[in-house]
Amino acid sequence: MSNTSGSSGQLVWGVALTLMGIAVFFRVPQIVPELAQKVNLASGEAFISFCMYLVGIILLGGGIRKLFAHFSSRKDSSDKDQG
Repeated sequence: MSNTSGSSGQLVWGVALTLMGIAVFFRVPQIVPELAQKVNLASGEAFISFCMYLVGIILLGGGIRKLFAHFSSRKDSSDKDQG
């Protein structure tokens, strides 16, 4: 018997990570100039952008990995049930 509640929780978590990763990419151009102005780091704007985009890549990659793992394990379990 498979743990469907844990599996659906992992699916929701994977979707949430993926969506947050995408959202970071849309928000970075709006937030970085404000953040650099508040902190008074005009020269550090490129570094802040790099760090924010890196966070977005990590979130997106983690979400995609969770989704891929969820669907591949689901396929494997359905193959075992039929075989």
